[in-house]
Amino acid sequence: MWALLLVLIGLALAVLEVFIPNGGILAFLSICSMLGAIVLGFRQGPLAGLGILAVAIVGLPVVVVLALKYCRKRRWADG
Repeated sequence: MWALLLVLIGLALAVLEVFIPNGGILAFLSICSMLGAIVLGFRQGPLAGLGILAVAIVGLPVVVVLALKYCRKRRWADG
């Protein structure tokens, strides 16, 4: 339960990093959240840990790329 919440928080922070310029603080917090989720997943069992690790490895780049594509389509992102 907590591991899934941390994964969602990590993905949300990664999206916010694209839209809010802050010097990488949100990216750092996103990575910390993902690492915490992975640790909690492996504490539940190897299958849960590997599942959360797979979600983190695949989900994080997908979410960032989608956020960047959305950002490029908006007029306010031109400047």
